[in-house]
Amino acid sequence: MLNILQTVKGSAISILLSQGINNDIALLKTSQVVLAIFSFIIPAFFCAYFFDKNTTQFLSLSPRVCRLFYILSAAIIVIAIPSINFIAEWNNKLTLPESFAGIEQWMQQQETKNTALTERFLSTSSWIGLLANLFVMAILPAFSEELFFRGLLQKTFTQRFGIHVGIWLSAILFSAVHLQFYGFFPRMFLGAMFGYFVYWSGSIFPAIVAHFINNAIVVLVAFFGENNTETLSQFGTNKQWFVALASFVICSLLLWIFYRNRYQSK
Repeated sequence: MLNILQTVKGSAISILLSQGINNDIALLKTSQVVLAIFSFIIPAFFCAYFFDKNTTQFLSLSPRVCRLFYILSAAIIVIAIPSINFIAEWNNKLTLPESFAGIEQWMQQQETKNTALTERFLSTSSWIGLLANLFVMAILPAFSEELFFRGLLQKTFTQRFGIHVGIWLSAILFSAVHLQFYGFFPRMFLGAMFGYFVYWSGSIFPAIVAHFINNAIVVLVAFFGENNTETLSQFGTNKQWFVALASFVICSLLLWIFYRNRYQSK
C-alpha cells in the first residue's frame, strides 16, 4: 500500500485499534469524529482560554494571512510527496536491537493490522462515501490536529523552550500519538514543516490547508483506483531516488521563499 498512507491515518484509528475495535468501519468513522472533537478541539480551546483569554490569538487562528502562504504550503505538500515516500521507505527498513525482538514483532503485527484496516476504512465506491472519507480523514484531522498540536502545544512549547525546540517537540508528539513506529519519521517531518508554516505565517490556516491536501490526496487516489495508489507510492523510493532528490531541492527552495516572506500580512 501507499507509503504516504502511513502519514495520513488518524490517531483515533490507532487508539481504537488498541482497544480492539476493528470490525465496524461505520463505528470507527463515527468514533474518529467524536475523538477528534473531545481529544483535540475541545481541549485546545479550553487550555487556550485558561492560558490566555484571547483564545483565537493564542491558537494562531488569525484569518489575516498573505495568499502567498496558502499557495506555497499547498505547493510544498504536493511536491514533497516523493521526499516523504523516501523517508517512509527508509523508516520501514529500521530494525530494533535483538533484545527488543519481541517489541519489534508486536510493532510489525500492529502495522499489518493498521494497514489492512486503513485500506478497509478508505474503501468505498460511492460519491457519498468519498465525501465522508474526505471529511473524516482530511478536513476533520487537518483542523483538529493542527489546532491542538500547532495551535496549542507548539505555542506552549515555544514560549517555554524557544521556537525551534517547540516546533520539533510538538512534531514529535504529533507523530508519536498516532502509535505507528513505521510511519514515525515521515509524520514527524511533516509535523515540523506544518509548524514552520504556522510560525512564519503567524496563523495555523496554511498548515491546515497543507494537512488537508496531504490527507485528501490519499483519499482521492484510493477512491479512483489501486493502480494509481501503487504508482504514487513509487515516487521517491530507491527505484526513483532522483525524483526524491528533485522533490527535496524544490521544496527547500519553496520553504526558503516562505521564510523570506515571513510575518507578511495580506
